[in-house]
Amino acid sequence: MTGYQIDFCAAHDCIRLTVTAEIITLELAEDIYLRLKEISSKGGPYATIYDLTCVKDTTIPVEMVKGYARRNPSVPMGRPHVIVAEATTIYGLARLFQMCRFIGTIQPSDY
Repeated sequence: MTGYQIDFCAAHDCIRLTVTAEIITLELAEDIYLRLKEISSKGGPYATIYDLTCVKDTTIPVEMVKGYARRNPSVPMGRPHVIVAEATTIYGLARLFQMCRFIGTIQPSDY
């Protein structure tokens, strides 16, 4: 499947995902998730840059974005993860994803 490129910088242990598709579909998102999960399972921890500057929109429903936030991350946390997006819709969904992930990590003992 095309629509994205993944680069790895061994000197900085950093993965960079560049999405080249203008529209992110559920199929594309799932393909990216599985590929990043495969790559990150071979070492780490990795810093990650998600370059979404070419993306203009998505066909993924908001509830599905929330569901993705509840999944195990494709690249485990431990190092910085940076999302770069220009389209307001994509930036907003990325923030929603981030907030849902954060809320999902709060434990009753944190109160």
